[in-house]
Amino acid sequence: MGSYFKENKTRIISELSQWLSIPTISALPEFKPEIKRGTQWLSEHLEGIGLNNVEIIPTEQDAPPIVYADWLEAGSDKPTVLIYGHYDVQPADPIDEWVSAPFDPQVRDDKIYARGANDNKGQHFIILKAIEALLSEDKGKLPNIKLFLEGEEEVGGTHLEEFIKENSKKLSADICLIADTPMLGPDQPSIITGLRGLVYMELIVNSAKTDMHSGHYGGNVHNPIQVLSWILSKLKDENGKVLIPYFYDDVKEWSPKERAKINEVTMSEGEIIEHTGVRVLFGEEEYSPIERFGIRPTLDINGIWGGFSGEGPKTVIPKTAGAKVSIRMVAHQDPEKIEQSFKDYVTSITPKGVDIKFKTYSKEPAIIIDPSNKYFQTAVEALKDVFGKEPKFVMEGGSIPVGGHIKKYLDIDTIYMGFGLPDDNLHAPNEKFNLGMLDKGIETTIKFLKELT
Repeated sequence: MGSYFKENKTRIISELSQWLSIPTISALPEFKPEIKRGTQWLSEHLEGIGLNNVEIIPTEQDAPPIVYADWLEAGSDKPTVLIYGHYDVQPADPIDEWVSAPFDPQVRDDKIYARGANDNKGQHFIILKAIEALLSEDKGKLPNIKLFLEGEEEVGGTHLEEFIKENSKKLSADICLIADTPMLGPDQPSIITGLRGLVYMELIVNSAKTDMHSGHYGGNVHNPIQVLSWILSKLKDENGKVLIPYFYDDVKEWSPKERAKINEVTMSEGEIIEHTGVRVLFGEEEYSPIERFGIRPTLDINGIWGGFSGEGPKTVIPKTAGAKVSIRMVAHQDPEKIEQSFKDYVTSITPKGVDIKFKTYSKEPAIIIDPSNKYFQTAVEALKDVFGKEPKFVMEGGSIPVGGHIKKYLDIDTIYMGFGLPDDNLHAPNEKFNLGMLDKGIETTIKFLKELT
């Protein structure tokens, strides 16, 4: 079998463009009709490549459904691979920073530009085309397949855990495969050996029953924006250290030998500056950028609001202000403990006479993958075969909560083998996916699946 992508390039790009053109945005309710259109397109595509038992499974409260399909004709003596992906995408704002419209996919310089091009439509499309290749050309080399794609990943996966718990028999498998992570570079393969966990919270400060005139009441009442700003300023110090009590209690101390191994994967200050456009790096000075990325926890403010932000002045003290905060945890940190410590600390520094409320959107532990796992080793060999060099092992800074649910309820490990690149602009304008990585990703996934049989 030659390069399946090169042999079918025009068709594959056309199909991917169709998929990318559907704005399956889960965060905004006005896109519910597009979610419906997207799941219909996806289910028809899964049937078209030869998968069986395709279902659009509704979730509670009219949330985005889950699309399921399988192919179980390899026989009981062959392993079963569970494949996960998500079809929902981030909103495209700010629209005016896109070179081409976010849902009008364009190919430029051997890259396809569109919202979702990498995260996650382009990535899971790799696996779909690998399955298609084997079903059409070498069916005997395909293991049993179970596949499910969900539509709430970008808003916290509200119904995903319950779905996996309630459908543990339906989803039972030997290993899970997820393509939702980056490579170090187009010529340097890598594979994930760990992912940070995530606690994502919202806090709301309220001080009155109504907004107030700042001339009449300023100097006599608490301003929720100022209170919130003061609270947020006390979450980290000027060196990036998180100030929540007990935050670092369970963080693993890595030996010099382990740290040296981690630093074999280079992540230079210059690379980060080039990819992001920041002027200087900021973080724990005693740790390298790659260590801060994978083995150190952190806390970030992801959004803040309150008061008047329209054009022109409005002299108002708002009754309410809020913020969203994400905490990335590393191995051995307990999400429940971190969540409670955060709430206790914020409550303790909140002034009297001000109410504060919390809402938790996500609460997932970090994941560590054992490199001696036979399926992991199969993935390593597939990457080595296609890229022509040994893949680097990477502790990923992001979080993919589904892996923890799969381990908890299905008792299987997950192979995180993604093909994005660091400069693909995930969640940002001009998101893209490299067609060369699409090609290599399909070939690597074909080899991985074939080797399992």
